[in-house]
Amino acid sequence: MSDGRLKVLLVEDSQADAKLVMRELRQAGFTFDSTRVETAVDFCAQLELAPDIILSDFNMPQFSATHALELLRERGLDIPFIIISGSIGEEIAVKAIQQGANDYLLKDRLGRLGSAVSKALSDRQLRLAKYQAEAALRESQERARLVVESAPNGLIMVDGDGLITLVNEMTVKLFGYSRTELIGQPVELLVPDRLRAKHSDLRASFFAAPSARTMGEGRDLHGRRKDGSEFPIDISLSPVQTPAGLRVLGAIVDITDRKKAEAALLVAQRRLQHVVATSPAVLFTLAVEGDLTSLLWISENVQHLMGYTVEEALHPNWWHDGVHPEDLQNVLAGVKKVLFPKGILAREYRFRHRDGQYRWVHSELKLVRNEQNAPVEIVGSWSDITERKQLEEQYRHSQKMEAFGQLSAGVAHDFNNLLTIITGYSEMLLSGLARPEKHPDMIREIRKAGNRAASLTRQLLAFSRKQILQPVELNLNTIVVDTEKMLSRLIGEDIDLATALAPDLGTVKADPGQIEQVVMNLVVNARDAMPTGGHLTIETRNVELDQMYVQGHQEVQPGKYVMLAVTDSGCGMDEATRSRAFEPFFTTKEVGKGTGLGLATVHGIIKQSGGSIEVYSELGHGTTFKIYLPRLNGPIPSRKSWADTILMTHGTETILLAEDQEDVRSLASLALESSGYTVLGTSSGPEAVELCRQHPHPIHLLMTDVVMPQMSGRQLADLVVALRPSIKVLYLSGYTDDAVVRHGVLEAGMAFLQKPFTPQLLARKVREVLGTPPGAAN
Repeated sequence: MSDGRLKVLLVEDSQADAKLVMRELRQAGFTFDSTRVETAVDFCAQLELAPDIILSDFNMPQFSATHALELLRERGLDIPFIIISGSIGEEIAVKAIQQGANDYLLKDRLGRLGSAVSKALSDRQLRLAKYQAEAALRESQERARLVVESAPNGLIMVDGDGLITLVNEMTVKLFGYSRTELIGQPVELLVPDRLRAKHSDLRASFFAAPSARTMGEGRDLHGRRKDGSEFPIDISLSPVQTPAGLRVLGAIVDITDRKKAEAALLVAQRRLQHVVATSPAVLFTLAVEGDLTSLLWISENVQHLMGYTVEEALHPNWWHDGVHPEDLQNVLAGVKKVLFPKGILAREYRFRHRDGQYRWVHSELKLVRNEQNAPVEIVGSWSDITERKQLEEQYRHSQKMEAFGQLSAGVAHDFNNLLTIITGYSEMLLSGLARPEKHPDMIREIRKAGNRAASLTRQLLAFSRKQILQPVELNLNTIVVDTEKMLSRLIGEDIDLATALAPDLGTVKADPGQIEQVVMNLVVNARDAMPTGGHLTIETRNVELDQMYVQGHQEVQPGKYVMLAVTDSGCGMDEATRSRAFEPFFTTKEVGKGTGLGLATVHGIIKQSGGSIEVYSELGHGTTFKIYLPRLNGPIPSRKSWADTILMTHGTETILLAEDQEDVRSLASLALESSGYTVLGTSSGPEAVELCRQHPHPIHLLMTDVVMPQMSGRQLADLVVALRPSIKVLYLSGYTDDAVVRHGVLEAGMAFLQKPFTPQLLARKVREVLGTPPGAAN
């Protein structure tokens, strides 16, 4: 039916009768389109167009209603079929109804046609709805069957008497019975004998209060197979209301593998707990979020190692506050490294114990990444290495003491020779046996001996890394050029000296005097390796040390460096000698020819300057020493920024000198007054403060010893600067850097002069601190 219009197919050989039928339909209120056919061929063609109802004469010359019903039935079509005939017997009509006709009417009694058509159409709609409902039911049942059969768990339905009414394929596989063997049997067939009574009670309690529940947790549930073997199971129960009454549907899961995994996990956990409990190391994990980390878990033996409870250790600031302030930045930088390049990191640093004392700890970290290769967690361990550190320090100290013992005779010999020269010439001059103007060589020898003694002292300090550094920005090319003439005289004419200096060499920050000493020591070492002459090359170059280089040199950080290389064509070294080249007091020279401090001094200076040094050598093929100093990014400094290049040493300013050693104070006063300065000498801090208060004229510079009785040089400077804010300060000391640091002097920007010093060096330093006087030529 389309747009409410009925599609009527008339099987009628009389056009007049067809008009009567159509008129009757219109009077009954139907709107329709009709098609009249007389033959079987036309009838079949119209069936393809799906008419809504068929009105057929019973008997025609070429066709009949009985034949039409047969064709309709063969095609399986459900189209209402009403027979309209001039005369039809009761028996024939009944037979037609049995063959599929919906109704029959006589042509002379068409008044019932409308109601017959309506009823036929309505019956068809009912049949169609019923068919659709049955099809949906069949589809639903099939779907449910497929779900049940394809379920990964065993499904079993039981009635109130405990009889099995349904099982799926997985149940058959789990228990080893066929469906026929299970349907209608008591469910206790699948339960071990020892559990059947308990199972029966559980089933009764379920039917008494049906609700969905899980039966596995905390219960000893086992299934029994057909062969009598048992296996652990979990059961989930659900009530199901069926036409036959209440049923319980059980979902059965074989948990054999899970039980094995749980048992294995329990064993592993107990083993891990035992390992953690007996381990001398503290284990921990850190959560990673970007560049930030936070402590997730830490083993309980942190209390044994550091005295803290786990709860205290999990406080957000515990670790950060516990690391020694001097180690914190280096350790934090290390954690950032572990997050990206290598994924592993080992560090040693100090951490505060709960008793307030710092302990040395060795920390190892390993990064864990997720499937997307993003950092998610760090696994780490801590161990207390305080005792090891103390033993190492004791061992190093004992080695140094042993080395000093080995050198004591040589050092004493050298100093005794120097003191003999100084005291001998001095007594001769003081006794009048010799007059200074007649014997100037004596005075020069005294000065030379003093310089040699100071040089030996500097070597010892550099070796022990206790020398005070006065670093400035400098270009190593300038050092090489300035010392080239002196080096040529030092090595002799039989050695060819060549330089290969990079024109774009970067700058470094170092003490110029110490770098000169490094170059001198390396050149002297090279000269001694070429007793019959040879070639010596000094080279500078900008280099960048990458991660691959750093892996083989753990003390070096990747980055930009300036390289200074000294290469000779001498005798070279074998591997045993090369490995000991930087050891203090190790020498291959004859007794009395060397102290063994030369290369150790070089090593100490370079390490103290933040750099590294490597030696490459083969026996008979010469030696190369390569020095790497961190490269700065700033411009090349002018030579005027170096203290040693300040030529002007005279001045007219007033200097307040505080020095408790009378001989040093007298020498310094004489040297400064000879250079035109006015010197106010004092022997103590309080005396200097009082003189500063009372002196009526300007005082331009305070020159003070660092360590003095009653008041340190730093304390004195603070008081004097408070009285005269524009005054400059120059510190003097003969102590090592440890003493200077303890007295609060060794800070960036503070002027410092190491003892011993010459009058000329003192005058230069004073002029450098005061600055160029007004009107002086640049």
